[in-house]
Amino acid sequence: MYLYVTARQFELTEGLRNYVEQRLVRSARNHANPHDLQRMEVQLYKVGEGEPRFGCHVLLHMPGQKDINIREEALDLYEAIDGADKRLVRTLVDRRERRLTNARHPKKFSWDRLGRALGWVRR
Repeated sequence: MYLYVTARQFELTEGLRNYVEQRLVRSARNHANPHDLQRMEVQLYKVGEGEPRFGCHVLLHMPGQKDINIREEALDLYEAIDGADKRLVRTLVDRRERRLTNARHPKKFSWDRLGRALGWVRR
């Protein structure tokens, strides 16, 4: 998986980059199929001039699926990264559960089955 980390309006330190890798990349690898992970872009930014707020924008590209696009803002940069991590894990788990459910029950929501249940179709 390719990882792109950028920082806007402040300097990206090695410790901050390691924290992003530790939280976001490890979570993505633990909760998704490694073959599905192609590219992750993380942008860290500062919002506003008065009271500083920080944000974390994560874009996870998975081939054959829709991209995961998460934006989280908080008063502290590490809180924004942690919030984005929680939303990323929840999204990856939801996608995995949906994929497994559809694989196990492919005809669960078929029109024929619905018609038979409602008495529209007789077979």
